[in-house]
Amino acid sequence: FDQREIINATNPRGFGLLSLKERANSFGASLDIESSPGKGSHVALTVPFELMENNPIRAFEPTKKGKNSPEPEFVDDDEEGRLRVLFADGHEVMRQGLIGLIGKQPGIKIVGEAGNGRQAVEMALQLRPDVVVMDVSMPEMDGFEAARRIKAEIPGIRIIGLSMHQDEHIVELMRSAGADGFISKSVSTAELVEAICQNQKCD
Repeated sequence: FDQREIINATNPRGFGLLSLKERANSFGASLDIESSPGKGSHVALTVPFELMENNPIRAFEPTKKGKNSPEPEFVDDDEEGRLRVLFADGHEVMRQGLIGLIGKQPGIKIVGEAGNGRQAVEMALQLRPDVVVMDVSMPEMDGFEAARRIKAEIPGIRIIGLSMHQDEHIVELMRSAGADGFISKSVSTAELVEAICQNQKCD
């Protein structure tokens, strides 16, 4: 197959390979694909051995809730001075991987997580976080519509769009929906923290 049809298309026909790339990147693994029409395909998934022992993703496991539950996934300990962040991403492994990394930052408090756009809106309205980190591709409601609804109700909230793609069209759509920033899932933890903490203290 032609890889450009999967990587560059605004509306790809499927998300299987993209999802695998996202999940691999979230915990330090990599997925390399070589393919061209008529010549076959080669897919290599590389996972660092130490992940099997350390498994950093398991270090942060939120309580399971009902599918449509808008309730917070994390207990608020009323600690002052930290930036309150809500993560919304349809891929559970990716979402928890990011939470595990960002939640360790001293100036950031993860107040909740959402697995779809509708839940992201409900939780944002209930929890009133300072920042929502929002994947553009989510089930039930995409990140564009979720961002639009959140901004309509809470204009002062900061929304950061999150995607595997650096497509200018996607960036523009997210900004039009009210997002204050946009960042790729392939960036370093430091870059994501900088995007979240922009113009605010996180230490």
